[in-house]
Amino acid sequence: MDADVDALSEAKQARLGKLLTRTGDDGVEVVNALDQETLTDFLSVRRTATPDGGRKIEDLTRTVIVRKSSDLSDVEINRRVKRISETYEQLDTQRAKDELARAIEESGEDGIYLAEHVDGARLSELVDQGINLKRHADGLGTYRRLDKTADDPGELTELFAQEKIIRPKFEGQESVYPPRNIDTTSVEISDSTGNQIGEVDGLTTNNGEVSHIIEVKKNPEKAVDAKEQMEITIDKIQDRGVGSGTSFRLDEKADFSSVTKDTDTMITIGPKDANEIDTPQSNYDYYVEFSQDELKALSDTIQSEGL
Repeated sequence: MDADVDALSEAKQARLGKLLTRTGDDGVEVVNALDQETLTDFLSVRRTATPDGGRKIEDLTRTVIVRKSSDLSDVEINRRVKRISETYEQLDTQRAKDELARAIEESGEDGIYLAEHVDGARLSELVDQGINLKRHADGLGTYRRLDKTADDPGELTELFAQEKIIRPKFEGQESVYPPRNIDTTSVEISDSTGNQIGEVDGLTTNNGEVSHIIEVKKNPEKAVDAKEQMEITIDKIQDRGVGSGTSFRLDEKADFSSVTKDTDTMITIGPKDANEIDTPQSNYDYYVEFSQDELKALSDTIQSEGL
């Protein structure tokens, strides 16, 4: 390491410790490559109210880009740094500038993506709405890695539920639908003649037998509605007498005979803020990591910026 850590102020040493705890070996590698001046500037990035704030955002951006894309040419790195610096200068408040710097520092590649693909006017609008840009960057990062399309907040909530809750919980033990390689957020259930009798936001199967059906809501107080919606679908399955051999979208076959309203096969998922409300309608089984307002803001950004 070219920089002398002992020469840093106690506050900067404390911040460096937190940074290395959070970033692990990647952080150590980056810090080891910094000289004293650059390390000091890097650890001062939140104090961007000073006249050289633009310089600090350039240093921070360059550090993150090099860490994640060390094979880029200097020309490409400089181009990306220049573009992000221009977006930073477009922000209309110091608070917005601090938020963007924090998103780049703490979300890394996802923070860079936010700064490169969302214009300054939209970023300023988000901050004015009380949206945390770091969390916004994380949400956009999750969305872009899914390689699926969400046209509204409801579909975005469904995608996050499938990727962050359903797959980690069941994949490897059961098959999860819809699969990652199909650009859809739901499963249409139909009878043996192909007539649709219902739709769910996801389901899992074990050896062809449906073990769970899932309903996702963007509204924090729709848990009871989600359960009732699944019960209606189950009634239709039973009324048609299809049971074993019922077909669902994607040209697959599944056995729904074990899916009844008397079992625990129904799963409801809602937004994060539902967990803070104590009503039957907010009592979901699981909660995605974003609130209703954050989900709407993410969806609006995806649509307005063409992401």
